[in-house]
Amino acid sequence: MKIGLLFFDEAGTLFVKRTDIRDAHDKYANQEVAYLLQRIENYNGLVILASNQRANIDLSA
Repeated sequence: MKIGLLFFDEAGTLFVKRTDIRDAHDKYANQEVAYLLQRIENYNGLVILASNQRANIDLSA
């Protein structure tokens, strides 16, 4: 059996909390975070998020 590992360094900047949409940039940034979170939920391996800014990570599904 092969087990995969995804490691995201500085995850606090990549998985930033989604915000209210004020312009097109916010809309696309929110979509990118949502897409990454969906892909991680469907991933069958181990995922490690490293950050020194835990409060900035969006942990909602």
